[in-house]
Amino acid sequence: MTAPKKTKTEAQRPLRGRRILLGIGDGPSVPAVWPVIQDLLGMGITVQAILTPEALRWTTPEPFRVLTGLAPWVAPEALLAGIKKGVPLQADLMAVVGGTAELCLSVVEKAPQNALSIAMLSYQGPGLVIPAAGSTASVGLQQMGWESPEPLTADAPAHEIVAAVVRLLLKGSPACPILVTAGPTREPIDPVRYLSNRSSGRMGYAIAEAARNLGHPVTLVSGPDEGVALPPGVERIRIETAEEMLKAVISCHRDFPILIMAAAVADYRPRAVSATKIRRDREARELELVANPDILLTLRGEREDLVTVGFAIEGGLDETALQGAQRKLETKGLAFVVLNDPQRPDSAFGGGTSRVRIVWNPADAESGPILEEMPVLPKVDLGRLILERAIAVWKRRSGM
Repeated sequence: MTAPKKTKTEAQRPLRGRRILLGIGDGPSVPAVWPVIQDLLGMGITVQAILTPEALRWTTPEPFRVLTGLAPWVAPEALLAGIKKGVPLQADLMAVVGGTAELCLSVVEKAPQNALSIAMLSYQGPGLVIPAAGSTASVGLQQMGWESPEPLTADAPAHEIVAAVVRLLLKGSPACPILVTAGPTREPIDPVRYLSNRSSGRMGYAIAEAARNLGHPVTLVSGPDEGVALPPGVERIRIETAEEMLKAVISCHRDFPILIMAAAVADYRPRAVSATKIRRDREARELELVANPDILLTLRGEREDLVTVGFAIEGGLDETALQGAQRKLETKGLAFVVLNDPQRPDSAFGGGTSRVRIVWNPADAESGPILEEMPVLPKVDLGRLILERAIAVWKRRSGM
């Protein structure tokens, strides 16, 4: 199969083009806000930083300009001059990280002391305040319409702050429950031995984390995960074998419009499992294998409306791999297939990055067959891109 390359539309990046005003209220929040800004920029969000004098004791404006591409607002006089000329503070959201008691009080009392408090008083859209470490939410600001999700404070992990920002940005948008599978399966030979593969589960966990960050309910059906941390807020169903994964998915799939099948399910299992450890009593031994059930093929017979995404592990992303992906699209009714070659150093099992190809079903592509060549990406970023594409398919099918 030869397919033209095409860049997907911005509809697949639901946050691309959004703009937020990000205020840094105190010095200790400066290092905490760097990964937050990086994640927001990675989602296609424009970030305009606003720095207080307290924050400037810990940094200078230059790193923010380099990171965001925009000079941060620091001078209250310049901000006031623009406001007096009727220049609105254009943004989809204003978020303040490190909101101190003094900052919040100055806004409540309408006695601004710096550029950030002036912007907070002038901004007319949705607002989020994350208190400084050791502080609590300002009741006065909440009464003014600012959201402050307790017990979140500025010393929380970056992903929790990003999730709070994204939830408010997407407030009112339809949530889409996501079902994700991850990890390998283990097919027992006897009580000690099993057949399995080298999958770590990291890709599936990254997709589940992305769904959580975008405000979608997510359930993860996971095989042995080799110690991969479960993202907070993600429901997990643990399984061992391919048949157990099939039963878990069948039992709950009707609650989900999207299934992302990132698990590396074993193709075969022993026909018979020994009840006791098999002793080594000769040099050679035959092990009879039978095929495991094909979960995606089974589900196609159950539901035609399910948006399904498949993964394929190939030893090389060549024409043969593309032809195999095309067969999967047709036989299993997939929206798209993610091709990965774990023999590449940048895409190895258990590694932090992957370089994949996405092969689209023409029925779900926006105009004809599409082959997307993805660059080498951290798995957390790739997980978000895969999720965004699946949600875009769901929205198109639903007429949104």
